[in-house]
Parts: sequence; C-alpha cells; structure tokens
Amino acid sequence: MVRLIPGDSERAGYPSPVLSCATRGFHCLLGYPWSGGLLPHHFTLTQNRVGPGAVCFLLHFPSERLEPVVPCYSQGALPYGVRTFLYVSCDTQRSSGERRIKHNPDHKNAKHEIREYPYWPLFALGFWDFKPRNTCMSHILTTYAHFPLTAVRGEGARLWDSEGNCYLDFCAGIATCSIGHCHPVLTQAITAQCSTLMHCSNLFRIPQQEELARMIVEDYMHIPGKVFFANSGAEANDGMIKTARRFGHARPNKAGQPRYEVITFNNSFHGRTLGSMAATAQSKIQQGFDPMLPGFRYVALNDSDGLRAAVSDITAGIMLEPIQGEGGVNEVTPEFLEFVQHLCKENDLLLMLDEVQCGLGRTGTLNGWQAFCPDLEPDTVSWAKSLGGGFPIGAFFTSDRAIDDGGTPLSSLMNAGSHGSTYGGNPLACAASLSVLGEILTSDLAANAARQEQRIRQEVHTWDQPAITGIRGKGLLIGFALNAEAMACEQGNTPALQLCKSLMKNGLLTVPAGAETLRWVPPLNVTDSEIDEALGILKETLTSL
Repeated sequence: MVRLIPGDSERAGYPSPVLSCATRGFHCLLGYPWSGGLLPHHFTLTQNRVGPGAVCFLLHFPSERLEPVVPCYSQGALPYGVRTFLYVSCDTQRSSGERRIKHNPDHKNAKHEIREYPYWPLFALGFWDFKPRNTCMSHILTTYAHFPLTAVRGEGARLWDSEGNCYLDFCAGIATCSIGHCHPVLTQAITAQCSTLMHCSNLFRIPQQEELARMIVEDYMHIPGKVFFANSGAEANDGMIKTARRFGHARPNKAGQPRYEVITFNNSFHGRTLGSMAATAQSKIQQGFDPMLPGFRYVALNDSDGLRAAVSDITAGIMLEPIQGEGGVNEVTPEFLEFVQHLCKENDLLLMLDEVQCGLGRTGTLNGWQAFCPDLEPDTVSWAKSLGGGFPIGAFFTSDRAIDDGGTPLSSLMNAGSHGSTYGGNPLACAASLSVLGEILTSDLAANAARQEQRIRQEVHTWDQPAITGIRGKGLLIGFALNAEAMACEQGNTPALQLCKSLMKNGLLTVPAGAETLRWVPPLNVTDSEIDEALGILKETLTSL
C-alpha cells in the first residue's frame, strides 16, 4: 500500500508528473531527471483508504526494471528520492487532474521541505522508493548463491546496501579488501594511473610491474627470485603448477621420465580453473567436471606418514595452504610444515605455497608460512586477494635457487613463451598493488592483525557460549568452530550459513568456511572499536540462536 503525498514541482525543480483522478484509480507518469529528460514509467494507484493528511492507495507497477520497496515514514534519508511534507485529502483531487494542496497547520510535519539526495531522484511521490527488480540480474549466470544484499558503497570496514543499511564488513570481499573499502592511498593511486596509462602489452617493459616485483621479492619474501603477474589466485596457482611440471621435465626421474604429479591436501582450495580445480581436494568443487586434469594426489593435512607414502617417482612438488581458508580455517602444524620442507629436499621436489588468502600480512606476519615456520624457504608462492586490496591482480613467485650442479636457477625454467597473460601486471593493476603493499608495510598492518587476534581470543574465551567450540587461524584469518547441536538452524542451512545470515540481519557481514566454521577476514587495519562492535554482535546473535 502506498501513502501518496504529492510534491511541490516548482520547489523540487522538476516538472510534476501527471496525476489524474478517476473512479477506478490514479494513473501516474513518473519521470527521472537524471535521464537527460523524462523517462516515463506508468503505474496505477487504486484508492484504498483515507488516512490523516493523506490518501492511501494500492500500487500496480508493471515495469520490468523497477519495483517498489517498503516506504519510509521516518525523518531519515531515503536511499533515493526527493522528499516533501505536503498533505492532502480526498477532496483536494479533481477528476480533471488538477491538484489543490490543502495545508494542514496542525500536522507535526506541516511545512514545505524539499531535500534532494545524491542518488537517482524520483519526485512527487514523497515517501515512496524504488529499486531495481531482480530481473535485472537475469543475464548473469547463477554461479553464486547470493545473500539478500545489494552492495552500493564502502568505506573502511563499512559497507552500505541499496536500502541504505550500513554493515560492519568482516568479509571484506573474502579477505580481499586488505586495507578497507576505498582507502585514500589506493583510490588516489588508481586515479593517478588512470590518467597516465592503464594498459599496455607485456611485450613492452612496464615500470610499475618492475617496482612491484622488486617490492615483493625484497620487502616481503627476502628470498632471491622472480615474479609473474596474473589476474587472480586461480591463475597464479595454475602458474605454479606449470612451473612444477616444467621442473619435472628439467629434473626427470631415474628412468628419464618427466615428473608431473603434485601432491595437495584434503579440504584444500586452489581455484576453479581446470588446473587449480584438479589440485583442489574437494569433491563438491569437482562434481560434474570430470575427467579431472591428471597429475594430482591428495593426502590428509598434517599426516606425515601419509605424505611420505604418497611421494613417488613421478612426484614433482607438494602444494599446500599454510591455513586452509575455504576448507574450514585449518592450520598446518609447525612440525608438519618443517617435515614438508625436509621431504622436498630429500626427494628433489618443489615446495609450493598457496598464500592467496593467508598471505601479505593476513596471519600477523608478512607471509603466511612465517606464522608457523619463520625460517622456511619455499620454492614457489602464489598470491591474489590482498595483493590488490580489491583491484584484480594475482602473482606467483619462483625462487632463484639452483636446481642442478650447473647452477641453473629454478626461475629460469619459465622462460620466454612458457607462460603469459594479456592483462596480468598492467600499469593500473601494479600501481594499485604498489599502494596496497606499501600501506601494509608502512602502517605495520601485520602487527595489527596479530594484536587483534589476541583481543578476539581473549574476549571469546570469557564467554559461556556452547555454540563456539574453539577458534582456529592466525592474525585476521579467524575461524570460529561451531557446535551444530547448540544452534537452531532453518532447513537447508548449515550452522555456519545460519549464523552468517543472522549476523547480517544484525549488521555484521561474515562468510562461512565449510559447514561448521564461521570465518572472519576483516581489513588488516580494522580498529579496536570495530573489533569490539563485531564481538558484541556475534555474542548477542549467538545468544538469540
């Protein structure tokens, strides 16, 4: 039902829509001033009842592009629209379409007040609001199970939806917006580079790419090596897998056969391309895409005996995430990671680390593995997510270590023509990444991540909350292990999904990590007050469940 309060077209600055009154209802022509002219939409308002100072109607709106949403009767800002406080009654409308506004001085809002908001302004409908219909999404493949939220703006650790609701964002694009939404350092870097040069071919040298590779190698890795730039984590992992196969050809087994197999771990996640999906040891990711790319073997994480047994004469490398983000925030043990390094050296294998989610300060250390084994020296490492702070970029590092008695560097195996990317490492992406990695270093955000982890653990430890059975992870890659028996879940919802939905209703955005783990991956510069606010929402929500 619509509470129609006609506006003052002269004060609003736009032509008034046509209002005609007939026995069967009102028919309105709605114009959008932002369209460069009137873009009409017809709808029908059928009189329903007369209220104090206004006439109420039922709305019939045939547009395929827009649909009405719940009207707002408060003094707060509407997501869209010009708002007026003019009141009429039935006898002020004539069948000819003329309007007579009868001012009611006794009404609490008895004044002419026009406010224009910086969104799509609708006029002469007072408190009514519109939003895009869901049919606008009909041309997008349904590969994502969307939450009922349309994001329109972000700032720091806050995200706003199309209804004007503000959320504390501890999803951060799933560990991607590492320095928060629209950080000035990042937006300024992108803006400046856009006005100079956004893209050119990798057939030419790109100064921003050279500087970014230097920063990664010298300021983050502290291991001599080379970097290849891609556009995503899956692409970066594909590059690592190709490097392992190249290595297997350069270092064949005793029979002279190339080695090509890579060992990965149960509940891992390395991407959704054919290569990275085959490396991902989760059947739900692979279902329906058989046959898988050959050359992968899966073992249990932290199982030293199982890993040793899996190594064969065709094994070229061992690939793992120091913390399995998608698989449940499962940590590698320091002892196991040391064992992996020993096994790789013993069998001439590549030690391959997927740090797409856990790298670049996320674990409270600059590199994810350093939270477990600070002295580890991997052969290849992949990144994405935090690398661009929200701008698409991925990369993988390959060590310069010698792979034979002749001193051939591992990095030299990926030579001209062995790999490539049209967009990877273009000036715009590299300028964005330089600003993000520089901010992580300059503001010591890894230290903030480590400190916030301790604050979270200390607070939750004081709760008498049976729904949480433990906390996993490092830094600001936190997983709350959930007790399904202590939670009331709607049919079809896992405990993690149920909790995520409930938290969203209470203003906190989070993301599941498997069926029974709630994941927090907020910006690395999240503040004490924001952490405290999130903890308060979590505690209150768990109590209600």
